[in-house]
Order: sequence, then structure tokens, then C-alpha cells
Amino acid sequence: MKNGIQEGEAAYCTFRVGDSMCGVPVSRVREIVSDLVITPVPRASDSVAGLINLRGQILTVIEMRDWLSLNSNPDDTDSRFHLITEVGSELVSLCVDEMGPVVSPKESEMELVPTHVDPQVAGRIDAVARMPDQLVLLLKVEQIKEMRTIPLNGPRLQAEKGPKKESLQSATFGV
Repeated sequence: MKNGIQEGEAAYCTFRVGDSMCGVPVSRVREIVSDLVITPVPRASDSVAGLINLRGQILTVIEMRDWLSLNSNPDDTDSRFHLITEVGSELVSLCVDEMGPVVSPKESEMELVPTHVDPQVAGRIDAVARMPDQLVLLLKVEQIKEMRTIPLNGPRLQAEKGPKKESLQSATFGV
């Protein structure tokens, strides 16, 4: 037994996003921080809130409300948490509303995502855990890698004047 968790059990760091309780594997979490200034990135997807400077390392901030297609509440952005998580070989910040406990659901407490859930959202959920107080959506954080390339369609920024050297079709953000 390690930290109260039986060997072989999967432990999840839980957090609240809107009205949903979610979890990611503890093994992917590096740290939890708050009170960081987010620098917006022009023309980024809705799920990219911007960038943060974490002790000299620039990380992409994923707005979990948008990533999970939940309603945004831009009025409380100062009191949110950054769950620094490993996605592939990179670290990203998952911007969440509130932190929860570490849970270790038993296999009998885990269910597949119901088929009537929107396929885009269901593809981001690994399973649903039935915990004593609530359901916890266990997320597939590796799906964040799928949003690396963001098409740049629409009007060009006004600051871009003068001759074009090459056509930029997409931008890659370090997620």
C-alpha cells in the first residue's frame, strides 16, 4: 500500500469544471498551482485559454470548460486552478474551477460512457466512476494532443501588412 492506495488500483486527481466532477490519472499530474496570469494567444481555438509562465517554462493553458463543451463563466477566472499535467511528452495546464480529492474507484464502480453522450465529448471521457457522493468523469487527457493544429481561417490581423513571404495555413501551439 502506498499513500493509502492499494497497489494495482488506479488513482485519479479530481476537480470540478462547471457542475461536472472530473478526474485525471494521478500519474500524469505534476503539480497544482493557482494565481497565475494567463496571456491570451491571438486566433487560438476556444479551448486554448492562453499561455502561462511556470518558473520560466511556458505552458499552454487548456480551458477545460470549453474542452468539455460546458458553459463558460468568464467572471471568475482569477480564482481558478491550474492542474499541470503531462500530455505526451509535454506539460500543459488544465484550467479548472475547483480541486477535489484523490479517488481510487474499484473496477466495479466504473462504467463506459453512455452511447447518447455527444460523440466529441464522449471521445474525451475514458469512463464514468460511481463514487459515493457523485459521478466522476475520468478523462482521456491524451486527447488534448488532437488539438495541436488549429486552422487559421478568416480575416488576417491588421498588424500583418506588407508583402507575404508564405501562406500560413495553420498554427501549432506547444500542447
